[in-house]
Amino acid sequence: MKNILYVAETDAQRLKKINASALRFARELADRYGGELIAVLLGAQAARFASELACFAVDKVVTLSEASLDAELAGELSSACVGLAEAYDARFLVTPSSTRGKDFMPRVAAKLEAAMLSDCIGMADEDGAFRRPIWASKIVEVLQTHSERVCFSVRHTAFEPLPQDNEAAPIESFTFSPEGDGARFVRFDAVQSARPDLTDAEVVVSGGRGLKNEEGFKLVETFADLLGGAVGATRGAVDAGFCPNDYQVGQTGKIVAPQVYFAFGISGAIQHLAGMKSSKLIIAINKNGDEPIFKVADYGLVDDIFKSLPVLIDAVKAAKQE
Repeated sequence: MKNILYVAETDAQRLKKINASALRFARELADRYGGELIAVLLGAQAARFASELACFAVDKVVTLSEASLDAELAGELSSACVGLAEAYDARFLVTPSSTRGKDFMPRVAAKLEAAMLSDCIGMADEDGAFRRPIWASKIVEVLQTHSERVCFSVRHTAFEPLPQDNEAAPIESFTFSPEGDGARFVRFDAVQSARPDLTDAEVVVSGGRGLKNEEGFKLVETFADLLGGAVGATRGAVDAGFCPNDYQVGQTGKIVAPQVYFAFGISGAIQHLAGMKSSKLIIAINKNGDEPIFKVADYGLVDDIFKSLPVLIDAVKAAKQE
């Protein structure tokens, strides 16, 4: 066993941006331990994204165009990955630490009797040792692996994206019939939105309990739409009914690292900071200057959000009209 198998994440329309960052970790594994970095695409549309994926720093792209994988049931996904791992002599298996990755990759590890490292953020100095955050990212632990195979879900926000400027790697197809575990796909109620996905967005505008109610939260949505950004929220805002739960950013929500993160009416509880503190630029507005959010913010304004945010909205509208 010597190769690295990277399981890419897609949706019906695109190869997700998080792959560029998670692939950097897979590339680092290949550079340290040797072997080929083989990127895998699963599902009926796998071949559609192969040429795009082949331009990253991978040695080969393999497509498994099996329609049953489109439902993304963990049983079928894990079965397919086991088949690929055995066929391509994989020592390491890597995928982004998304809801999908956290669901199926531990099952792959169980079937292969491999070590499982979730939310990995990099390698440690010792051979076979890796780092991952715990306790809402307050502590980074180092885990030593001793199994022949190791499975990873990777926190993509810990890595800079790989450039997509390499010579295209060869592409080949793989035929395999994955076995399920008894689960049955019923339906998928997708959230329809013209806004970018939270984990892909360059700009994220988030609101917290400081917005007071659903009507107040609409200011956040308005500002995000003006900037072409995604809308995020704290768990408190979601639990209070200000916005849907797919907006949630944090330890129990989505992990994001946009170029710019706006935190409006957010106190900065550690659970929320765990999901956004890797953002490149953080801008916060809160009427209480002692809130923890100001400890991580690059720019902070102590003010009433209902006075300052409308001014910002008007300023952006005026700038766009010039």
